[in-house]
Amino acid sequence: MEESPVEGSKTKIIIASAIIIIIVIASIGIYLMGGGAGGITAMEGREIADDLASTWNSSAILVNVMGMGSKHSDGTCSEWGYSYSSNYPDINISKGYLVTVYADSSYITGEVEHPPSPQSLQNWSVDSTEATSIAKSNSEVSEFLSNYPNAKIERIVFVGNNIRSNGCLMNIQWSYNAWIDEPHNIRVWIDATNGEIVDIE
Repeated sequence: MEESPVEGSKTKIIIASAIIIIIVIASIGIYLMGGGAGGITAMEGREIADDLASTWNSSAILVNVMGMGSKHSDGTCSEWGYSYSSNYPDINISKGYLVTVYADSSYITGEVEHPPSPQSLQNWSVDSTEATSIAKSNSEVSEFLSNYPNAKIERIVFVGNNIRSNGCLMNIQWSYNAWIDEPHNIRVWIDATNGEIVDIE
């Protein structure tokens, strides 16, 4: 018995719909496996950035790391910016090299006249996810996030610092902005060489 044109069209639509559903499900799975909601840690991105910087200049020194794009609650970001300096520590003759690394491991690079910071990151050992977890475990931060459950990470950055840390200081800021209320923020400074909370503002 031959299939009618109408039934044939219905069959094709059902098959096409099933294929689309399979593709969507597979894409979601790949997306989640590829970076846990599309994010990578600061140190994961650094592996790529360091290789690029050493190719640019064999004496390149890392001076700044900043979370960019989407900042996730676990301390991962959809992209990270890394700034390097040549001829460190003479900032007057140094060139700067900027690397942006994305969660899918792609990147962009560029050279600037001067690096954004005169001080290098030293002894960095605490990754962005670990530092975020340490910050959340603090009672003051925990209370803030409990009072403002919709607060988002607005800033997450690593800088060189030998005064308040042993060579690398990390700053993470949560912010909550409501239409009818004043903005609420909490900033946490962590020694990224040992995980110690240095200050909370």
